[in-house]
Parts: sequence; structure tokens; C-alpha cells
Amino acid sequence: MSYFLNSILVLAIASGIVSSILCGSEALKRYVSYFLSLIMLVVLLTPLFKIFSSFDSIKEYIKDFSHSIKTEEIIDNSNTLIVNTTSERVCEGIKELVIAKFGFDENDVYITLELDEYDISAIKIRCVNVVLTNKASWSDTDKVKEYLDKTVGCQINVTRR
Repeated sequence: MSYFLNSILVLAIASGIVSSILCGSEALKRYVSYFLSLIMLVVLLTPLFKIFSSFDSIKEYIKDFSHSIKTEEIIDNSNTLIVNTTSERVCEGIKELVIAKFGFDENDVYITLELDEYDISAIKIRCVNVVLTNKASWSDTDKVKEYLDKTVGCQINVTRR
């Protein structure tokens, strides 16, 4: 910036000196004044030329930056995270329902889901798989299945291990 101001100041002083030296010849003074005005215009427009020439480097920087971000990979990772989190929360909720209804021990009930992930905005549960172990395996699986059929409303598989 100081270089720019120095250029304008030097040009203005040089212009004044040249104009005062040539003050006798009016025709010559007009041409010199015109020439110095053109030079002053170029000096004044120099920062604009630098700004416009820097646009290309800015465009390249943005282009390189945008290529470094793999948006599809980010979207896929976030979709996977959404599906996994949803699945875990639903499994926890169903497990709590089964434990509360039948009085099973928390370690005796395992829940897994089969999800329809076609539309990420509306994840649907295709099937709930319930595995009963230890003391819970002695209970009536039909009652557990009947209860979850009414509660969840999708295909239910109850097995003993």
C-alpha cells in the first residue's frame, strides 16, 4: 500500500515540476498534461489489475480446496452414523420394553434389527430379532412375540439360546 501511495506522490510531484518547466508553451503543456494524466490513470488502476489477476489464484485455491473435501464420502459416513445410531436406540427401547413387561434380566435379552435403508430420511424396521438366553430362554417365546407384534408392528423373530 505504501508503494502505491509513493507512486502517486512521485508522479504528482513530477507532474507539477514538468508542468511548471513547460509553462511557456501552451500547446506542449497540453500534450504533456494529457500524457501525465494517462500515466496517473494507469498508476491509480494498478491495484485493480492486481485484484483481478488474483481472482485466478483464488479460483484455483477454492477448486483445490473443494476437491480435497470428499462430500460424497462425508455424506455416506453421516448416513451410516444415522442408521447405526437409530438402530442402537431402537434396540435399547425394545429391550427395555421386553425387560419391563416380562421381568427378564438385562443380560438375558439381545435385540437386533433389520432395517430398510433405502430412504435415509424414513428408515423403516423390517424385522426385529429377539434372542432370549439363560433364565429368559425358559419363558414362552410366543408371548414375547405376541407382545412385540402389537407394540412394534413389524416381523418379529424370537429365539432361545
